[in-house]
Amino acid sequence: MISSAVPQPRPNKALGQHFLEDSWVLTRIVATAGIASQDLVLEIGSGLGALTRRLVTSGARVVAVELDSRLATMLPARLGNPPNLTVIEADARTLDLASLVAPDTTYKVVGNLPYYAANPIIRRFLEASPQPKLMVVTLQEEVARTMAAISGNMGFLSVAVQYYA
Repeated sequence: MISSAVPQPRPNKALGQHFLEDSWVLTRIVATAGIASQDLVLEIGSGLGALTRRLVTSGARVVAVELDSRLATMLPARLGNPPNLTVIEADARTLDLASLVAPDTTYKVVGNLPYYAANPIIRRFLEASPQPKLMVVTLQEEVARTMAAISGNMGFLSVAVQYYA
């Protein structure tokens, strides 16, 4: 449980942050991703750790990638320093996957992506080697529409999604 004695950090608007707290949505993300104890999960944008807590509780090995140094620093303690959690302060758009995921390793990606970074993050993982087995991310409607665009309205993201996924 997150302590109410510690002040809650405010979202950094410059980073496009909004903290996902809706229990129903969090449950759906974990269920849709089919998280199991043997999984390696890269969580993009761990924020205050609401989704991270659920991932860690599943027993999966979780690597939380957080751009905001204040959130990355405080996350392990907020969650009770679980042994199956590694927090990396990094930008998921330029993340060195080879340092986190060995070749031929199966992993899943989950996250609540900010609007400005969703396109490059999704493309980064679609074009990665190794590619994730599965990606479950929340996006703004505009990004989701771009991903699902049909012929005549397609851009780089929709082409990448259709080609790789």
